Amino acid sequence: MSKKTKLDITAGLPFKRVIVVTLPTGRNWWTVLTDFEVRMQCREAAAETAPLVFNFTPFLTVTFSGLDQVYITLVMTGADTRTLTEGGYFDVIMSDVGVTDARGYTIATGSVRRRVLVTKKDGTT
Repeated sequence: MSKKTKLDITAGLPFKRVIVVTLPTGRNWWTVLTDFEVRMQCREAAAETAPLVFNFTPFLTVTFSGLDQVYITLVMTGADTRTLTEGGYFDVIMSDVGVTDARGYTIATGSVRRRVLVTKKDGTT
């Protein structure tokens, strides 16, 4: 179920990415948005023990399309992208709500490259 991708985010520019997840037809779980949660975090390295460098979760919107498709939309304004101070490796996790997590899946993984927008030389007006 996991998809590898690369995110190129330029500090100061808006950023948007949509991930579409197709859930199994006929299931009796995750039938409404309150049944599951989606988290997205970025770490310095791919290892799960690597230090966290950014939490993308507050920038996610999750919606259903029909019965079986879930749209996970990451939207950041230019001001938001400036708060990302370094790149790293990310994962998107979809799981049961709470701490039990009887069901949990890695939806997407990959790298985050932080780019810098340069509009003028330092010290000039």
